This record gives sequence, C-alpha cells and structure tokens, in this order.
Amino acid sequence: MPTQPPNEKALLAENAELRSRLEEAEETLRAIRSGEVDALVVEGPIGPKVYTLQSADAVSNRFRGDILTQINDVVIATDLEQRITYFNAAAERQYGVRAVNVLGRHIDEVYTKHWPSPEAEAAVWAALRERGEWQGEAIHRTFDGREFYVDASVSKLHDNDGANSGMLAVIRDITERKQNQKLLDESQQRYAGIVQSAMDAVITVDHTYNILVFNPAAELMFGCPADEAMGGSLERFIPEKFRHAHDLHIRAFGRTANAIRTMGSVGRVTGLRANGKEFPIEVSISQSGTEGAKLFTAILRDISDRVHAETILKEQLRLQDQVTKIAASVPGLICAFRMRPDGSSHALCQPCGRIRTWT
Repeated sequence: MPTQPPNEKALLAENAELRSRLEEAEETLRAIRSGEVDALVVEGPIGPKVYTLQSADAVSNRFRGDILTQINDVVIATDLEQRITYFNAAAERQYGVRAVNVLGRHIDEVYTKHWPSPEAEAAVWAALRERGEWQGEAIHRTFDGREFYVDASVSKLHDNDGANSGMLAVIRDITERKQNQKLLDESQQRYAGIVQSAMDAVITVDHTYNILVFNPAAELMFGCPADEAMGGSLERFIPEKFRHAHDLHIRAFGRTANAIRTMGSVGRVTGLRANGKEFPIEVSISQSGTEGAKLFTAILRDISDRVHAETILKEQLRLQDQVTKIAASVPGLICAFRMRPDGSSHALCQPCGRIRTWT
C-alpha cells in the first residue's frame, strides 16, 4: 500500500521542532563562544556524556593571566572603590604580601602613594579623568615602612558596555636607578665646581669639535665669554695654519685606547685669542665615550710668561757667550759694572786672558 504524503499540519509541526532545535543549538554556540558554559552534556546510545569546553575568550584570558603572572613588572587592578581585583606575582614580591590576603582590600592597605607636590598629584588625576591614562614617577610607601621610587603606567578599565570599571597599574621599581642618578648628579656637580674654580682653562668638545664646556679660566685666556663660545667650533681658537694638523692629531688620538694624552710633550701648541693674537699653550687632553659620541676635554695653560722668560735667558746666554769670546781675543782688561740698590756702581775688572763668565 503506497505511503501517504504528510499532511500540512504535520509538516508545520516538524518545521517548528526543527526551528526550535536550531535556535537551541545557536544559543548553545553563543554561550560556548562567550564562555558562559564550560561543559556540554550530550545524550548518546550509552547514556549522557559530558564534554568540557573552553571558549576562545577563556583560552585568551588564561593566556593573558599566565603572562601577567610571569612578567617582572608589578601589575595591579582595582575596582571603582580602589579595592584590589588583581595582584600578580611581581606585586607579591615587591610589596611583601600574598595576593590571597589582599584581594578585595583597599589599595592603601598595601601601599600609599606620595607625590612631589599637591599640584603633581592633581595633574595625575586630571590626566586619568581627561585621557583615561597617566604615566610618570611616584614614591610608594608600604605598610611596613619601606619606601621606593616607581615608574607607573595607570589606565582606566572598562566593562563590556564600555563603562569605567576600575584602574590597571603597571609598576616598575626604579629606586636603584634614582640612587645612581643622584650619585651621578652629585659627581657632575663636584666636577662642575672643580672646573669652574680651576686656574687652568678647561674646554670640552664633542666629536665634531663643538664646545660643550668653557670655564671662567678659558674665558680669561681667550678673551671670549662662555655664552659666546658654547656651541661654537673649537677651531675659532686655533690659528688657521695649525687647524689641519690639529685635526689630524685629535683624530689619531681618538682612534687610540688611551684615555689621556699630553699634547704639550710633543711640542708647544699655539692658541688664538678672540682679538686675533696668537700665544703659546700647553695642553693635556682626555677622551671619553664611544665612537660617534666621544667627548674630548682639554686642560690648557698659557705659557706666554714662561716662553718670554726662556727667550730672555737664551738671549742672555748668547750675549754672555759672545762677550766671553771677544774678551778672550782682545788684550787688556774688561770691566763690568754692577749697579747697587742705592744707585752706586761697582766695577768688576778682570784681565782678558782670565775671564770666563760675567753677569
């Protein structure tokens, strides 16, 4: 007997059942994707079977959680009441407390924040209010009295609807860096004090010979104020005829591993005053830094008086030698007169043949 085609009522009922099952399946998939369910029960021939589910978001969240746990920076999240909602392992090490003991507690129970001034604190909250983020330095003081400098990056957290749900702070301890910076600043201040009070001229230039330091003694030596010399080229104070040789000398020194070299030991260096007058100087030069960022510091001493005295002495010795030779070849008596402090003179006479030296 042939099969009777289903009537319209049966078809409608079947379609309704299929639509219901499809909607149920879609709802299940939505719940799985959103992480609302973590297991699925499936009826099978041997009874119900439970499948454990992990949504993409759940896996992603776990991955992010693993990262936050392992990074060295402190990561702390708080809600709108500043109660702690997340406290990673680095935070435990930094603040000396366990996450399980501080979750849900006010952040001030773990540490308090301190700023250079009330204005600085106001600027922080203004940045969070207007931009939703702030980055800068602060001082944290823990419940047990420890105090350290931090570099913090704070941003607002938002829920699925985009509403503000709290704050997330990524914090790094920079106490050691601040201490080292303080030591460096103190060292630089001491160096600056020594340079400023030095009797010798001190000039520091970069690898392109632009002047970075020009102390008061250098101002006096070259007749040029520091604000006029700073940023200018060192070549201004080197006579043009010596500039090429000076450049070669410095470049050769820069290629060596030596930190200090005395240029005066290989011959006198000639300087050029602002008024165009040349004068002799002795120079000790040192280098620091790396290639492309080297600094050269020169300590210069004006030796004009010494050179003048040496010139006079040489002339005296030349004249003395000349007179001695003349006296030895001329018969008679050579008399030299030495003036006394009272204005009178005293004659020193020697037979020519016996004269050796005289003054």
